[in-house]
Amino acid sequence: MQLTLNIDGGSRGNPGPAGAGVVVRDDRGRALFEGGFFLGEMTNNAAEYNGLLHGLRIAAGWPDADLVIISDSELMVRQVTGEYRVRSPDLAPLFEQAQRQLLRRGQWQIRHVRREHNIRADDLANRAMDAGADVIITDARPPAGATNATRSTPTADKARPPVQTARSRDTAAGGNGRR
Repeated sequence: MQLTLNIDGGSRGNPGPAGAGVVVRDDRGRALFEGGFFLGEMTNNAAEYNGLLHGLRIAAGWPDADLVIISDSELMVRQVTGEYRVRSPDLAPLFEQAQRQLLRRGQWQIRHVRREHNIRADDLANRAMDAGADVIITDARPPAGATNATRSTPTADKARPPVQTARSRDTAAGGNGRR
């Protein structure tokens, strides 16, 4: 099986309130996961990496699937493929986390696309920023510990809770993270 992982991240202001959007589709184009994650305050590039990290955590629910990652962040894609060095000290730890997750993944590829070819992930990132909270639309991840031999077709009834997101201080204290 092949999974397509569309990811996006953005911030309003740079830095500013940020969100990430993640869409996971199977090889028939069915959405297995669609969600936006509110990230608190960070830069646009950090939000792009957080989108990748959230997407990789979600895609881990299908460990045997080949993974095609789609992003409209040319910087992140070229850093992940080794074409660009990571010079920002703020991005280096995010890059290292992504590299560790990708090494565990096995078979994967990453592609850069123009923004108009990543609209759904962009929309989900914006929804999370608007809400100041995570927004999960579809979550059909298999139950933890399922294998291909025992895994049935995932359904929304078997949904797991969303991946936990790092929050800004304001949000963690009960505020909405907006200023």
